[in-house]
Amino acid sequence: MTAGGHLGTEIIVDGIAGAPGVAIGPAFLVDRRRAQLPRFHLPADAIEAEHARFLAAQERALVEIDEVHARMEPLGRGEYAAILEAHRLMLRDPILVDGTKRRIATDLVNAEWALALTLKEVKAVFDRLTDDYFRERRSDIDVIGDRLLHALIGQEAQVVTPPAAGAVLVAHDLSPADAVRLRDAKVAAIALNVGGKTSHTVILARALGLPAVVGLQRITESVGSGDIIVVDGDAGRVTLHPNEETTRSATERHSLFREKMRRRGRPVSGLVRTKDGIEIELQANVE
Repeated sequence: MTAGGHLGTEIIVDGIAGAPGVAIGPAFLVDRRRAQLPRFHLPADAIEAEHARFLAAQERALVEIDEVHARMEPLGRGEYAAILEAHRLMLRDPILVDGTKRRIATDLVNAEWALALTLKEVKAVFDRLTDDYFRERRSDIDVIGDRLLHALIGQEAQVVTPPAAGAVLVAHDLSPADAVRLRDAKVAAIALNVGGKTSHTVILARALGLPAVVGLQRITESVGSGDIIVVDGDAGRVTLHPNEETTRSATERHSLFREKMRRRGRPVSGLVRTKDGIEIELQANVE
């Protein structure tokens, strides 16, 4: 990070280029405070009931994912369905489910406590992986863990309230449910503490045509809601309190980016010809 000495001085924070494009706008800071979890020991005769409570929460979490999927269907984008299916599989994974039930029985602790311990153990395994793609699946464990924990304590999993059009969303991370709410909000860009080139948030940002910089570590601690921020998804850089020159350049590049996205979304109809009059057939490879 290159930082000036006082508020208003341009600050540059380097991260990871997630989704291409440049945007400038007021920051909309999302503070995801985790639910306060009850922790207590159980009498031995309460194990079966606690197992049942945990499995009921699992079912509620699965239903919530189905509801998110239903809201995503109008988009017609396969990326969303694939991510949600991965979350369904994780919610049913024996390592998570059986591991939590085993802790309830052996440690005689409530389901929330047992789940938190199991999640910590699973995330530690992901942290030790050397492959970037699989290591970045740790963020998915956070998402499904939050959903399960909220289901256990009787709360709906937190989602992002859509900011005003043109805002830059600044957060620790985002879930697929958050992306649903962003699609119509006309958010300008995304800047996140965590994530990598293959994280699900980056895949979603690309699908939505939103410039994104991830892996910024502590960007949520450096930005206040309303601060003007530039997100350069090409360079993997975020600029806080941009000066006049940076603002002018970012505004011009953002206009070019939006025009490019508008043209990309224009349907092609009728015959297609090259400039010298040769007819060609347009095809696409889904790979």
